[in-house]
Amino acid sequence: MGLDILLAMNQMACDESAEELKPAGLLVVDAQLVPQVTYPRTVKIPLPGSPRKNAGREQMANIVALGALSRLIPVTPRAGE
Repeated sequence: MGLDILLAMNQMACDESAEELKPAGLLVVDAQLVPQVTYPRTVKIPLPGSPRKNAGREQMANIVALGALSRLIPVTPRAGE
């Protein structure tokens, strides 16, 4: 079947999972931690290092990435729309 969307937060995740994407799938990567991408439909998000450093928690980077995904792929209408 394959994936429609893949968010890769590091190079290993990208390398291991990008082949699972459908031909029209979208690969979204952390631009700082995934420098090598060969998939044609890729969006590089420059996730700031500050969530990881300031909060000291990897979960904060995940929340920032989720927010970026919500802008790329609107699933539900935003408030006021």
